[in-house]
Amino acid sequence: MKKIISFLSAAVMAVNVCAFAAADTLTGTYTFIDTAYSPDLDMYVAMAKDFSAADHKTQLYRSKDGVEWTQCFRDAKPGKNYAAQKTRQNLVWWEDEGVFAAQVGGTTYVSSNGVNWTVPAGIGSSSNGLLETDGESLMIVHGRTMKIIPTKDSTAESFALSDNSGRYYYAAGKYKGEEKYFALQSDQYGGYMGKVEGAERTVTKDKFIG
Repeated sequence: MKKIISFLSAAVMAVNVCAFAAADTLTGTYTFIDTAYSPDLDMYVAMAKDFSAADHKTQLYRSKDGVEWTQCFRDAKPGKNYAAQKTRQNLVWWEDEGVFAAQVGGTTYVSSNGVNWTVPAGIGSSSNGLLETDGESLMIVHGRTMKIIPTKDSTAESFALSDNSGRYYYAAGKYKGEEKYFALQSDQYGGYMGKVEGAERTVTKDKFIG
């Protein structure tokens, strides 16, 4: 699992079919900020954002060798994050589902081949969010909320991890071998953890860990 802690229509809608030359270059003021690798496909996908623009538009590229890159998602809708803008995890390989997942402009896209990207109907919007996966489920943390998505075709479960309107969680993960999910945030006083545990989905909010 990549960067466990990082500072990080009922139909499925098909979008943005990749059809570009085999050696595209990064254009304009875009900067690469994240990558994911699929051992099943032996493929890398990389995300680039334009931080010079107010809306931080996004591009995705794919590569089989890490040298030659092909653009496969161009100028998606705006995707500005308000914290950890260049280190927040927005791209993962979701092993059990056999798909890449990318967080772009408040929308989660998935792709089984790095070419065709779709929007699963059950996940919903997640502005200012980050992604994490343990290989089984997908986690999305946006603001004070965590979403847990067991499969790409299931409806996301949403949990409020904080009652503090000024607290935003910036990293997420899952305890190995346990049905226990967590998100982390830190400030000048220390760190805070929000947790969702067990089949009953018990929520612990803003646990101080400083």
